[in-house]
Amino acid sequence: MSTGRAVGGIGASNGRPVYLPLEPDPVLGFIHPARAATSTGVIMCPPFGWEDVCSYRARRTWADALAQAGYHALRIDFPGSGDSGGSPRDPGRLEAWTEAASQSARWLRASYGCSRIVAIGIGLGAMVSLRAASEDGPIDDLIMWAVPAKGRVLLRQLRAFGAMTAAQFPDPRAAPEPPLPDGFLEVSGFLVSSETVAALEKLDLTKLELPRASERRILLLGQDGLAPDPTLQARLEELGAHVDVEEGPGYSALMQAPERAHEPTTVVRRSISWLADGPSASPPGLTAPHGREAKRHTPRPPERPEAVLSVGDARISETVLNLRVGGVNLVSVLSAPLGVDTAGVCVVLLNAGAVRRIGPNRAWVDAARRWAARGVPTVRLDLDGIGDSDGDSGAYAEESAFHAEALIERIRAVLGDLEARGLPSRFVLAGHCSGAYWAARAALTDDRVVAALMINLETFLWDDAVAAERSARRTLTLLRRGGLEWVRRGLVTRERVIRVARSLRPRRGQIRASRAFQRSRTSELDEALNRLRDRDVESLILLSRGEALHDDFVRGGQAAQLERWPNLVLESIPSRDHTFRRIWLQGFVHASLDRALERALERARATT
Repeated sequence: MSTGRAVGGIGASNGRPVYLPLEPDPVLGFIHPARAATSTGVIMCPPFGWEDVCSYRARRTWADALAQAGYHALRIDFPGSGDSGGSPRDPGRLEAWTEAASQSARWLRASYGCSRIVAIGIGLGAMVSLRAASEDGPIDDLIMWAVPAKGRVLLRQLRAFGAMTAAQFPDPRAAPEPPLPDGFLEVSGFLVSSETVAALEKLDLTKLELPRASERRILLLGQDGLAPDPTLQARLEELGAHVDVEEGPGYSALMQAPERAHEPTTVVRRSISWLADGPSASPPGLTAPHGREAKRHTPRPPERPEAVLSVGDARISETVLNLRVGGVNLVSVLSAPLGVDTAGVCVVLLNAGAVRRIGPNRAWVDAARRWAARGVPTVRLDLDGIGDSDGDSGAYAEESAFHAEALIERIRAVLGDLEARGLPSRFVLAGHCSGAYWAARAALTDDRVVAALMINLETFLWDDAVAAERSARRTLTLLRRGGLEWVRRGLVTRERVIRVARSLRPRRGQIRASRAFQRSRTSELDEALNRLRDRDVESLILLSRGEALHDDFVRGGQAAQLERWPNLVLESIPSRDHTFRRIWLQGFVHASLDRALERALERARATT
């Protein structure tokens, strides 16, 4: 039986953005209204970190399926994550997450007349939703997938995952890295503060009370054959809740990299049928708050078209923009300065592969807010089929799809739309990996682009030969580091190993072709750098150690002749990690980007 399919299809959604102005951190959600009148609403609470990134598009599809089946669905980002306000370093994260779940449920209940609210949570999201219900938040029933009974178990899982991903990038030449603050935890690029670690260590779902437990239904889903925690099941049943336990297939396939993630179709269908099997909800307006909820009942948080955030001593606004370009709705978030003069350029941050607009390790959120605070309007964009934008996300299973010229044209059209909305007509494009490629290609062809900030750019011109060489290089690197263990874990497919093995049979003709290929790459690199110089485009190329383009610079001689391109800064990230996941590496990258932006602003001022 199939448990999932690649996230794909046309990708049009009825999701509408909504900001809930919670204190201290506004929460961004997307509401998917039911197609017909209903009294049941669903809030969707995300997992932590990389699992949130991987499952994001599938949760969008899940919310649309719920709406189609007759249930209002609200997806949220927790405070300090995604596009919501705040930082993971801020205090009181567990309380803020819990309050966000409760207030989101309250908003959904009041805004759509729902008398029954069901929370769907994955991992951390499931823990938070049960905690909110235990505090008598307006949550009635729960669907909890892959949820540990104790916070310390979740932390143990996060530490194990973080160690596994860090092991992919051993670097014997790396200098000793600065330690994290005492008690902090870094998990594949995402931070957990010492205070949050301590709060999670104390969290034990089996110790929680659950008001009105006998009136509640709970669906516990395992994880690809692993049963849910039996102690949690026993506790919920002891409290009197009606508990259903099922396998929860498709979890591992859902938590692949976003371009390879599969929709958990079996779980989605089961969630809908389970909702339909529940007791009929009371007609809207007839249900009164219960218990502590009655005592602390407050009006629903108002919906806002934008969020106002504090960044140091400055204030900025964030607004979701729906850009209708070429008949496709593209979703973006604009961070705009408040109370200060606006700089003469607008930054557009491009997707890193199929990662949504928050960027690698949420880097684009941090950069956008920091730059808006200094007067630079900054847009973080989802291109076709990524994040919340329409389009076929399944197309990105093929790497070549990331390098289609149609995407470059789409970016140019987006610049025109932003210019028509009154944003500055000179643009700084920034991207990582495929996003760096898009920034480079647009900078080579569009006079409105005054700077291109390119992190781990692979090439200036993509073709099948480049694809084969890069794939072989990455596969061999992973196999050297992890051997067959990476194959077993799915990080390297058997098909990729076979293709690389065949490519390693050298023939004289292949050697000659390889030399011709390298000469061609050198010529193409020269031509691209010359065009950027002649167009006076401020250019940053920031490369991790071992990146193929760095080798091209060295073999082609450009690294020794950088004076030929006074507009170009070539810098090295002191690690082999392609996505600079360690926290200190993120600081290094942000500092480099800040310097590059300042150079771009100086160049723009000089040409005004």
